[in-house]
Amino acid sequence: MPIAVTERKETVVGKDYEASSRLGGCISSPKRFRRWFWRLLPFVPLLFCLYVIGALVYPPEAVRKTVVCLERLQIACEYYRKDCGRYPAIRLGLRALVEDPGDHGWRGPYVEEIPKDAWGMEFHYAIDPVPSPRPLVMSAGSDRVFGTGDDIYGLYQGEIIPGNLAPARPTDGRAR
Repeated sequence: MPIAVTERKETVVGKDYEASSRLGGCISSPKRFRRWFWRLLPFVPLLFCLYVIGALVYPPEAVRKTVVCLERLQIACEYYRKDCGRYPAIRLGLRALVEDPGDHGWRGPYVEEIPKDAWGMEFHYAIDPVPSPRPLVMSAGSDRVFGTGDDIYGLYQGEIIPGNLAPARPTDGRAR
């Protein structure tokens, strides 16, 4: 006659502790939970400070996307200047990077299409005459109003980038 083996559940105090110790040991008793809590409490301000510093140093995704678009548009304006001898006229704006304005030497399009900033607004184009003519491409920022503190400017906000730092134009097989 076969003997049936059944599992017995023993109610041993230590068994509960062993099972909960795999979860960090904080479930077994209020005393252990308090000890665990007070050991980790000093790290909360540290984690908060790291979060704040990260938020200040690393801008939001929308700002990064807008800055990348601004830089690409200003580099396209530099290529336009190298081909045509001047920056696009203000009356034409950034459209001159996509459509042939009739300028001698135009070899565009310099961008596939004129992008919008991360908030769906068009970029503002102007030429800064001081100290030498430079294109200013800017976004109104998240409030969508120019002239406020959250406006985003492109590369040439007070800096002159040497021409050899601009990325090389991809070759498309056309004679130059």
